[in-house]
Amino acid sequence: ALIVGVDQYRTKDIPPLSGAVADARPVRQALVTYAEFPEKQVTLLTSDGSVKPGAVSILEKLEEIKAAAKPNDLLLFFFAGHGVQVDGQRYLLTYDASISSTGALKATSLAATTLMQELESIRVAHRVIMIDACRNDPTTGGQKPNLADESFEAAFTLQPAGEGGVRCTLLSC
Repeated sequence: ALIVGVDQYRTKDIPPLSGAVADARPVRQALVTYAEFPEKQVTLLTSDGSVKPGAVSILEKLEEIKAAAKPNDLLLFFFAGHGVQVDGQRYLLTYDASISSTGALKATSLAATTLMQELESIRVAHRVIMIDACRNDPTTGGQKPNLADESFEAAFTLQPAGEGGVRCTLLSC
């Protein structure tokens, strides 16, 4: 499992959140305590931690999981933080995201397409994706509604696969 919580962002242009890290920590603890995940197999990346949850560190952790995963395993990915839509694409704002321009946002955030490709490339029987992406879009200063819609949902929905197993996406936006 990879659990990510981003309250504070490196840039002051992105308003901080107050509940993302507070949500990520108990999710990790619940997996270890109640779901019997081995503690060493549950990685927690938070904006107040020693390893910041930037796009690169998230993708590197997914590479580590991919290398260690076994065919009958369950993969769980949890993200709490800002989520935005720009030019019809969905992005998760990671710790080191920049919203100074559209190009900066695209280059420094985690694109939903990239995330989902990485999660789908991990050969496991079961996948659970949990996205708690605040839709208070900091790129518009809160002036434009950024409601979750079917396209946002589709960006994070696991596609049916012939291999069986559990495939579940939970969105809280």
